[in-house]
Amino acid sequence: MTEERRQDNQTSGAIAGPRPESAEPVSQEIPRGEWLSFLDGFSRQHEGWLVIVEVAEGQGMSGVEAEGLKFEGVTPEHSEGHDRISIALGKDPDDHLTHFVTDPLRLLFLETKSGGHLGLQIEAADGSRTWIRFRGPGKPETLSDVAA
Repeated sequence: MTEERRQDNQTSGAIAGPRPESAEPVSQEIPRGEWLSFLDGFSRQHEGWLVIVEVAEGQGMSGVEAEGLKFEGVTPEHSEGHDRISIALGKDPDDHLTHFVTDPLRLLFLETKSGGHLGLQIEAADGSRTWIRFRGPGKPETLSDVAA
């Protein structure tokens, strides 16, 4: 994975209100050839974390797809002639959601300047953006159970 990091103001689009300087999002673009290995490790590292999934359709409205569900994993796939990324939330059959991002173009890892994990941003060919945001930033090595 590349160590190049840059500030990307577009990643903060749906985070409301003032944030402390250390919580300002920093994005790291993941090269497409590394998506499978990165997302596998990301999924294992963050399984069970509580998330919010938000989608912005092109230049239009954005909306919350899911809130407060446990993160199960995110996987790149190829289906019906298209690349896509699936986002699985919730283990309970009554409280489960799988969201698909079709024809993804960019994958960004979001974190704070101090290294706290904020989530992911996925940009699709149709101009939509999907965010997977953790309930609060955290470093996996310092958290024993963020889902409780």
